[in-house]
Amino acid sequence: MKEQQTQQPQMSQQQSQMSQPSQQLSQQQMQEQLQAALDRLLLANDPAAGQWLGAFQQSQEAWQVTHSILASAASLLASSSSSQPPQGMSPSANALILFAAQTLRSKVQLQLSALDSSARAALLSALFSLFQSFCCAPNQHQVLLQICASISALLLQSPGTAADLEARLAAAMSAAEGGGGGGGVGGVLGGVVELLGAVGDECTDEQRWSVGVVTLQRKHVFCLELLSHSKFVALLLQRASSLSLSALSQSQTTPASAASGPVAAVDPSAALSLLHKTLRCLFAWVRIGFLTDLLAADTWQSHVLPLVELAVDSLQEPCLCEVAAEVVGEMASRHEPLLPAITPRLLSCFSQAAAAHPDAFPPLASAASNPSSSAAGVSGSGGSSSSGVDEEERERLVAAFASAIADVGLASPAHVVLSPQLRDPFAAAALRCASVHSSDHRIAISLLPLWSGLSEFLSARVNSSSSSTTPPLTPQDAAAVQAILLAALPVCLSHAKLSTVVPGGAMGDEGDEEEQAEAEAAAEDYREQLEESLVDVMRAVGAGNYLSTVAPLLLSSALPNPQQLLADMPAVELQLFASQAAGQVADSDRPEDVAWACQVLSAVAYIASGVAESAQSSIPPRLQPWVHRAIAANVLAYLSFLPRVPSIVPALLQSLAHGLVPPTSQGASAAGARQAATRSSNSSRASEQATSACAAALCALCEAHNTSASTAAAAASASLNEGLVAQLVAVGENLHLSRLQPKQEADVITAVASAVSSLPPAHQLLALQRLLHPVLAALQALEQQPSSRSLCEAAACSFTRLALLLEHIRLPSPETQRLDSQLLQCLQQLPPSLQSPELQQQAGAQPGAQPGADRTRGGEGSGAIQAFLLAACWPHLQFLLSLPSSSSSSASAPSLDRDALTTAVAAAARCLSPLATLSGPAFLPYTNPALSSLQTAFSTAGPPPSPLSLSACPSILRAAESLLSLQAHATADHLQVSADQLQLSASLATSALVSFVSAPACTALKSPKGAEQHPDITEALLHFASSLLSLVPPSHLASDSSSPVLPPLAHLLEVAARGCTAAHRGVSSSSFSFISALMTAATQQASSPSLQSQPQSQSQQVAPLVQLCTAHGPLLSHALVAALLGPNAVSRVQKCVTLLQQLFHVCCCAAQGATPGATAAQAAAQAALAPMHQWLVAALSSLPPGFLKAGEAEAILPAWLTQLASAPPALTPSANEGERGNTRMLRRLLRSFADSHRHTAVGA
Repeated sequence: MKEQQTQQPQMSQQQSQMSQPSQQLSQQQMQEQLQAALDRLLLANDPAAGQWLGAFQQSQEAWQVTHSILASAASLLASSSSSQPPQGMSPSANALILFAAQTLRSKVQLQLSALDSSARAALLSALFSLFQSFCCAPNQHQVLLQICASISALLLQSPGTAADLEARLAAAMSAAEGGGGGGGVGGVLGGVVELLGAVGDECTDEQRWSVGVVTLQRKHVFCLELLSHSKFVALLLQRASSLSLSALSQSQTTPASAASGPVAAVDPSAALSLLHKTLRCLFAWVRIGFLTDLLAADTWQSHVLPLVELAVDSLQEPCLCEVAAEVVGEMASRHEPLLPAITPRLLSCFSQAAAAHPDAFPPLASAASNPSSSAAGVSGSGGSSSSGVDEEERERLVAAFASAIADVGLASPAHVVLSPQLRDPFAAAALRCASVHSSDHRIAISLLPLWSGLSEFLSARVNSSSSSTTPPLTPQDAAAVQAILLAALPVCLSHAKLSTVVPGGAMGDEGDEEEQAEAEAAAEDYREQLEESLVDVMRAVGAGNYLSTVAPLLLSSALPNPQQLLADMPAVELQLFASQAAGQVADSDRPEDVAWACQVLSAVAYIASGVAESAQSSIPPRLQPWVHRAIAANVLAYLSFLPRVPSIVPALLQSLAHGLVPPTSQGASAAGARQAATRSSNSSRASEQATSACAAALCALCEAHNTSASTAAAAASASLNEGLVAQLVAVGENLHLSRLQPKQEADVITAVASAVSSLPPAHQLLALQRLLHPVLAALQALEQQPSSRSLCEAAACSFTRLALLLEHIRLPSPETQRLDSQLLQCLQQLPPSLQSPELQQQAGAQPGAQPGADRTRGGEGSGAIQAFLLAACWPHLQFLLSLPSSSSSSASAPSLDRDALTTAVAAAARCLSPLATLSGPAFLPYTNPALSSLQTAFSTAGPPPSPLSLSACPSILRAAESLLSLQAHATADHLQVSADQLQLSASLATSALVSFVSAPACTALKSPKGAEQHPDITEALLHFASSLLSLVPPSHLASDSSSPVLPPLAHLLEVAARGCTAAHRGVSSSSFSFISALMTAATQQASSPSLQSQPQSQSQQVAPLVQLCTAHGPLLSHALVAALLGPNAVSRVQKCVTLLQQLFHVCCCAAQGATPGATAAQAAAQAALAPMHQWLVAALSSLPPGFLKAGEAEAILPAWLTQLASAPPALTPSANEGERGNTRMLRRLLRSFADSHRHTAVGA
């Protein structure tokens, strides 16, 4: 403590020197300074000390200082007893020694190039001297590891130094035998093995420090240098293992006080540690291929066989079995000639381990018949067994044997299964390991590749042709392999049975929720990996054998009653899960597959019907999602067979409908659903997956029904429709009572919409009426109390669900609706609140009657269902969109919650787009009032105290754009719209643009960084303006220079010019699109008949949009040049080429309009070159100094302008081959310019 107090003032005095270690201090002073800095870092977590230590590690004097610290410690260790730490080695001093070793290792690995060959040789000798000293030092293993890493890195980076590795190690062991090391032969031998393992790892581990420092060629040469010592390494490993085994044997038979000789230096724990190091070293050297050289040198008996026996025998020791399994697996996979020696010894060791640890390896018959008993064998009470091995060690032991057995079987399936002497014991050992249950299923998972490998071997050898190099299997061998696989199926599936993976034994038992959730997650992960293996086995053994083994219930001719099924639902669910694999490989065109597939489907439907009719009361809540998911998976797997058994479709629909909503919310009130959802929050993953699976299956089922043209499917149409109306609509109707995640809710609504789309018009209208009922109720409640936050949030959720429903539903054609008499009867029965003049007109019509004369309101092209949707939804949408303005305009209006209102308005705007798209022409009369409502809502958005926040603006703008697109499509379809209506629509659209741009929400976009600060608003606003330019004819857009739409367009043009170089892809893309749309409208306006028909004195005037573009020509040119050199420049080259061509064409239009008389196109092009040259020169001149080479602008501009003058305004089909070639040449020039300056950043 006193030492630390004296060092801290010294550190304060040297605080200013910590940024760079002084080179004028002596090594002793530097060591003291290091000790003080390290103490401050470890005790006070001083950042300045950490920075100083980091700077020291990079300094040149660190070489000498670290070696001096380690050498001093080595001298102190050599003068002390080997069994006790020397005096003066305090924890602080030990930390300094370890820091010095780590620093030296890091400098050798990364800064060795600073030393010449003589310095490297001296360093290597010094490192070996330190290595010998620290081998026998107590409590210095971490330091020894750093020294071993330093030596291995030095050998790797210094060619030729590995040649005398054997001599150096032999000298170190000779010195220890002569008494030079306190730890004796055992200590130095353990260090030598540690070093050899580190050296071997350097050749194989590509993720370590050597990446980028050492070439692959050098690693290959270094590997060859090491392999020259293969015999020495093999004999050394044998010596280490013999010494350890002798010590273990003597410790069991002789008291420690009576031990003598060299073995006395190694106690049992040290012997096991030495064995572990030996196996790790053996693993590293097997990976670099040293056994290949030994086998080629014909040293099998003397060098190889003892190492094989060591690795296999070590599987029986719990503390060695994991590394032993790695060694055995590496030997088996790399050296197939070793398998005749590995396999018999492996099976013998397994038998010995099973006899020594009966609790770890339960008999196969009892494990297969009673999985819970085998689970108790490994994961039982946790006490020690009679064999003296605890639960964790037993599981580790079984896992090691399972891994080794799997690796041996995968290395050569033929060697294992074609030998009668090996096949049966090998299969029994594999099955006994697979039957052991563990919490994370790692034992069963490690054996899954073995079953897949045997399946592939069986399939390949059974179907082997006569010309193949591998002969086909005999019937006896094929039957034997098939028997192994069939025996493995129930063992593998026993781990997936849900009743065995949840603590307490049953899915419905009360227990630790977190523990149950972890068990279910582990079961889910295991099932995902098991499914692939099941498919492989099914292909090998055949569908009949597979299903009769894993799902006999589904092939039974007499199924039990529903009560019996529900009594053992975990077993039933497991069979449903297993049957999916057969469905994935079944072919509906193969007659042999049709019979059993239809039988399985019928059984699945029978089970599904029992599950649905039980009202879920007999199934534990945690099991229900798994059952529904299994049924849905079978529907998807056997979907192609469903048209052959159409009678089962209603039962499947009913079950899938139940599975859409989690059990916690079925038949429960909102409060009860919330409480139940809280209790089962940990099982939300299973519920979410079940909901998604049921939704996907339901969508596929409805789609298959809609597209099926078979007579049988048509005959079942009535029952199918009834099931849909009764089940799916009820699910959608009660969706507001559930507590689903957004993804789950979207899946449910998608499935409901798909099902409703398959209904005839009358049923569809009734279904929509029921689905809209809770939505309309929530909106009506909000209209009564607009200041309620909860009602506003409920309205937002309702509009979100309605938008999803309208996006995915498909309505029948208007002609089909007019011919449906049942639909007209339904219209007459609608409540008055849902009636509209259009509906009343259609309800009083006769089936097949022609529509009325009014073609603009629900007339031609519209149907009764579209009119119903508009009558039901539009008033509420209009009210909600006008709510912000009414609250801000009236002082007496109730105060509204800003966040809730913003969410509701955004949801209403999102709902408006699919409503307009779905209604089609029927929505045209509502376009103008809808645009007005959106414009009013947008004007109230802004920073506080505005009623709406800016987050609602993108949704409003996107809704307005969809309305403009709808009107554009209607105009393209040649609907009978009067000129006055077109003029009114154009006026409203342009006024909306003026209002949007001048609104407070767009004020921030005028700043230089506004587009990047509000990318969503910028993108949506530019897209809206682009749609407007495409919709409104140029003659209606800006007839003269005083048009009110020109200032907003000019403002947007400036925003788009800045957005061309934005990093946000949406902003960049919308900016290019707007500029292109504006210049397209300008060229169209310049060539419009209305402008051409003016008197000559007036036609000399330039079109207003052309004037706007040319006035911003310098800004556009600068933006395009900056876009070529900004982020994502390569992807913007084509867009820049197109816009430059369009800008040049606009200049041509300006030249033609300013020149009296008819001006030739060539003359206009020549006149347009002058402003283009001026703008591009200014743009290139604005680049940072030194960006362009001297004279580069003058060299590239003539080529650019030449290609511009020769190329068309844009690459169109009418362009001839020469014009296309000029465009390609211009694109090539711009790409070359961008590539040559890509790495220089340029701002817009």
